Amino acid sequence: KPNDVYQMDFIRPFHQDTDSLIFTINGTQDFDKVKLKNDMENIRVVPNPYVVTNTMEQAVANWQRNQRRQIMFTNIPAQCKITIFTVSGILVDEIEVNNSVSNRQNPWDLNSETNGTVHWDLRSSEGLEIAAGYYLYIVEAKQTGDVKIGKFAVIK
Repeated sequence: KPNDVYQMDFIRPFHQDTDSLIFTINGTQDFDKVKLKNDMENIRVVPNPYVVTNTMEQAVANWQRNQRRQIMFTNIPAQCKITIFTVSGILVDEIEVNNSVSNRQNPWDLNSETNGTVHWDLRSSEGLEIAAGYYLYIVEAKQTGDVKIGKFAVIK
């Protein structure tokens, strides 16, 4: 924005009079609603079906620890809401997604404003482990209101 100030500290000094820094500041980019709508078709739940455990879980190699069960939603919009239901229509959980660099929870987390991935712990909003069965999910993009409905299975 106009009148913003940037400060940089350098470990090494300039060595020649010809050394220089060049900054480019790009203006805000228009939001591509068509691309978001097309990308909604690529939303996936992995693994699907979830079978007792999967290799993303931290305790798989250490059987002395309790398993932290989780699945991952991929290719979701950076700002969206994921609602999970049983096939009989009972609300299981809601996940508010705001993927940004500042919201990273782990050093290996690659979420950014344009990348949508979310892990879910297979627990209801009350903190209870979900039962085996089929589940429906609805992903609603906050910027456009576009909706993707999908399903996944849990086998225990």
